Amino acid sequence: MTSDIKKAHFVSLGCAKNLVDSESAAGLLGSEGWAVSAFPEEADAVIINTCAFTRAAREESNDEIKNLSKKIPSSAKLIVCGCLGQRDKKKLFDRFPRIDAVAGSSDYRRISGILRKLFSSGAKESKRLLCVGKADFIADFSIPRLISTPTSYAYVKIAEGCSNHCSYCAIPALRGEFRSRSEKDILREAAALAEMGIKELVLIANDSAFYGKDPTGRVLGGLLEKLNRIQKVRRIRILYMHPAHISEDLIKKIASLPKVARYFDIPVQHTDDHILAGMRRPPFGGMEALINIIRRHIPGAALRTTFITGFPGESEKRFNKLTQDVKRLRFSWAGVFAYSPEKGTPAEKMSGRPSAAEALGRAKTLMKIQQKISFAFARSFVGKRLDVIADSPFRGRTEFQTPGVDGEVIFMKKQRPGGMKKMPIRASKGYDLIA
Repeated sequence: MTSDIKKAHFVSLGCAKNLVDSESAAGLLGSEGWAVSAFPEEADAVIINTCAFTRAAREESNDEIKNLSKKIPSSAKLIVCGCLGQRDKKKLFDRFPRIDAVAGSSDYRRISGILRKLFSSGAKESKRLLCVGKADFIADFSIPRLISTPTSYAYVKIAEGCSNHCSYCAIPALRGEFRSRSEKDILREAAALAEMGIKELVLIANDSAFYGKDPTGRVLGGLLEKLNRIQKVRRIRILYMHPAHISEDLIKKIASLPKVARYFDIPVQHTDDHILAGMRRPPFGGMEALINIIRRHIPGAALRTTFITGFPGESEKRFNKLTQDVKRLRFSWAGVFAYSPEKGTPAEKMSGRPSAAEALGRAKTLMKIQQKISFAFARSFVGKRLDVIADSPFRGRTEFQTPGVDGEVIFMKKQRPGGMKKMPIRASKGYDLIA
């Protein structure tokens, strides 16, 4: 006897914000009787939530669409949504004839309706749906969500879009202008996640420090205070904070709240003021002052950042300044990306851009420098006892490690997933710690 329950397979590419959207789409389908399948070959519908932030991200999205187009059953519906859908719209139908529907970055909430139309009786096989609306939606607790992360942590989206308009970045075009989620709605979701047993809330937005659009940082500080009071929450982590919107008041507030991780994720991008001006980002003097304020109020805090090499105007001298500043400031963790021009951004038409090979070579050079610094940061914890949350029986994280981007804690003995306790750090291995 065959089951009448339809199965959906999800692929989520790109950032954690995309993952939350995918979880919401899965929750919506689950509320309508769909099951989630781990195998695309068994699915009635395959939903790919794409990233289009960089050329490499678009290539990954295109490759995934191509691979799944060949793999899934002929009867299955293929839906491409997210940032690539927002960017390329109906061009995707020409590039990939197998696609049945294209949706944008705010259209995951329409997934049930899209599939009803595609499976409606009498629908023609050639029927294709273009469902790309304005990028203006924001997460809402009323939307069901199927959490896909381990029992130890979950992402909480506190805002959507971005209004910083850095010259190299397409996010405002892909995700819309910055818009904050209501504090009440965030707190309802956080309380529900805590009741599920989630220990760590990871707050995400394209610019978390601008939450509430108050550059003094008081609004985010108030939210953190209320989250800190949720009894079953053990740790709160903030990701993606633009340096221009982090105030000393906010730093002091973070220092005063025991559950908020001593962890700052601040994209620096470069340290040369000429390059920063071209990027439409604040001068580096303010960034360096901010680092000093953080280290003064919260000694031992982890500082994570990102850098871009090969931006237009980056001479050898300017790149050397960046390398010297990285050695001097000793960020705990960093990601390094070679610049690639994004269509429609102001930087796309700027002159003086190093070759792609130069940009990539510089990225590798900077990453080698940073790797030594990060390894030393990991070694600094050997012999200490740290609070560790177990993500799995043999892997976990301290407050200084974000899921998926920093090192992990490797357990010598099996632990209970979702548990949190103080553990002695016996050794380090590259980015990772041994406990």
